[in-house]
Amino acid sequence: MNDTYYTALTDRGILSITGPDSLAFLQGIVTNDIEKVSANCAVYAAILTPQGKYLHDFFVVKSGDQFLLDCPSNQLEALTKRLKMYRLRAKVEIEDLSDEFAIFSITGPNVFNAAGVTESPGNAINYDNGIAFVDPRLVELGLRTIQPVSTAIEFIKKTGFQEEILETYKTTQISLGVPDGDSGEILKQAFPLEIGFDELNAISFDKGCYVGQEVTTRMKIRKLVKKRLVPVTFNGIAPVPGTSIQYQNKEAGQVYACNGEQGIAMLGLETLANALDGGTELTTEETTLRVTKPGWFQLPD
Repeated sequence: MNDTYYTALTDRGILSITGPDSLAFLQGIVTNDIEKVSANCAVYAAILTPQGKYLHDFFVVKSGDQFLLDCPSNQLEALTKRLKMYRLRAKVEIEDLSDEFAIFSITGPNVFNAAGVTESPGNAINYDNGIAFVDPRLVELGLRTIQPVSTAIEFIKKTGFQEEILETYKTTQISLGVPDGDSGEILKQAFPLEIGFDELNAISFDKGCYVGQEVTTRMKIRKLVKKRLVPVTFNGIAPVPGTSIQYQNKEAGQVYACNGEQGIAMLGLETLANALDGGTELTTEETTLRVTKPGWFQLPD
């Protein structure tokens, strides 16, 4: 077990959705199919604006008769307000249970076998006193587990796994081109297909209506995506999020997040294609940067 690591995701929180209308309530507003969520299946999903742009993203798991939303702590207040705005007369209760649960990521070559779960995005099981599920975005991001705070320390000690710091987990996530809650405000400029939410299993195109669904489906069918979020490596001092990226003295994109020399950036597709072919040097005021294409990434035809 020495090559398997756990990371306490202290930048995450938990919202509970309960009540007889819970499923229908969530199904009508989020991008993924909540009918798939069960004790054996977790999903990754988002809430969009009516214009189809990003607002919030989270994981949805089932625990007994409640849905648990694993979401960035810095989005908890705004997400709660948004959910309550859409609640209207629905018979649901929305509660912040962040103080009652601890969230961990577990990564390593044998992590899925060790937990007794099949290596497929979203597969979930009861795990000790909590829930464990394969990260629905990418199996490379390992296993996530939600544990009661009262037994979390005992649970972690029993696993025998090594501890890893949060920054290491974030570096891995960003190197794969996957944004997180730290990028929440700047992501609000983007459409979900620009962020990669299609390939990251956050969108169902079969479930029917949800907020922002018409715009998202139209962009998919008509191939209207003109830019994409991609991982980059900085060759100097990492710029701050929001920094403009230049190509031949013209703005070509924007830095969305940084962690050490790793980052993610939004680039136009033409610039991106040239950069991947090695024919485009991208710069900011502080440094040059190199674009990489993760294995999960799909460029449009």
